[in-house]
Amino acid sequence: YFFGQVQKLETEEELPLTHQKVVSIKRPTQDSIIIKFIKNISYDYNFQLINYKPVDYRVVITTDLLTIKLFSPQAIDNDTILISYQNPEKEGVDTLKAIYVFDREKISFARRYSRGNIIIAFHKPLLENPKIKLLSFKTFGNWFSATINSTKDTLRLKISNQRVLRLNQMRLLVSYYDINHHKDTVVFNDTLTLPVEKLRIKNTSEVAKEQKITLQKPMNFNIYRDTSLFRTYHINANYLSGESYVLQIDSAAFVDIFGRTNDTANYKFNVYAPEEYAQLNIQIKNIWAITDTSIVDTSITDTSAFYQLPQGQLLLYLLDKNGNVVLSTSLNSNQTLKTNYLVPDTYSLVGVYDKNSNGKWDTGDYFKHIQPEKKFFYNSSITLEQGETKKIIWDFSEK
Repeated sequence: YFFGQVQKLETEEELPLTHQKVVSIKRPTQDSIIIKFIKNISYDYNFQLINYKPVDYRVVITTDLLTIKLFSPQAIDNDTILISYQNPEKEGVDTLKAIYVFDREKISFARRYSRGNIIIAFHKPLLENPKIKLLSFKTFGNWFSATINSTKDTLRLKISNQRVLRLNQMRLLVSYYDINHHKDTVVFNDTLTLPVEKLRIKNTSEVAKEQKITLQKPMNFNIYRDTSLFRTYHINANYLSGESYVLQIDSAAFVDIFGRTNDTANYKFNVYAPEEYAQLNIQIKNIWAITDTSIVDTSITDTSAFYQLPQGQLLLYLLDKNGNVVLSTSLNSNQTLKTNYLVPDTYSLVGVYDKNSNGKWDTGDYFKHIQPEKKFFYNSSITLEQGETKKIIWDFSEK
């Protein structure tokens, strides 16, 4: 049809009400959570923090905004809080996840490069020597000697106990002091799983050939159904980093609504060790340039306007080579995003100017003369190697 032949319908129908959904989840401080919904909410939604008692927090509802104040020290120091609620528009319970990212003391890497030697490196100097506890089994007396370098950020352990030396894999609990968002000194804990690294034996005449023997043994696992995607199931097991696994599915294990069954299938996959993952740091510059530049007065002396969006937000998506979304986030000011534990692969970056802050890309409306929301593509693909830390700068003022 030609545009001149488009006519307005004489009869109009009311559109159905928009379903309730979450617009944004923010945890600006360690003891507060703010969740915005697309429609008004009430206390009938029965908001609860999973694994915490009602005295550990307080829920305040204002129209479409939910504010949760945390009181329990355990909840405040937990960087991931799960929130359940009853959505009146559908059956079952929905779960939300609020994550607080705090630049506190964290272990950058840990290696057991021989049976008797362990090295643990930290991102910044320690306030004092950490405490090390062996979780594999209980030992009597001290089983190691520890030395720390002059900059207080690298700890070396030398194992002296013969039973511990025989462990092919050991689990450690590392406890250390750091300062939280209240400027208080508190204890943080990290659990490490350290296998003995396999070393090749070399001599002057030849390199000894490694004979790899694969032993498969069954393991315990749980399978559960996704609460929102009913044809999706999750398999939960105690996977160990650096190990290989095989998922074996017998014939007729699954039956569809037509009575058809599956064939036998085997799927192999590896669990990466922490040091095998890659890290990507994305620096966002001149974010204001994604908007209509006419709204930004470049003659003003207050340069803070150039570091944030006057309205809306930027939705940032990290895609793998198949176009699947690996990570997504939203921001409205210049900042550097750190993404850890990325599988070595080739990635691409896509940005969406979410002008109405509804958390998605809108296609626009022809009859209302509304253009689709702008999309931006980073100018090249991003290749991450094993153990690599890469930094890129995305300057939106560069066309």
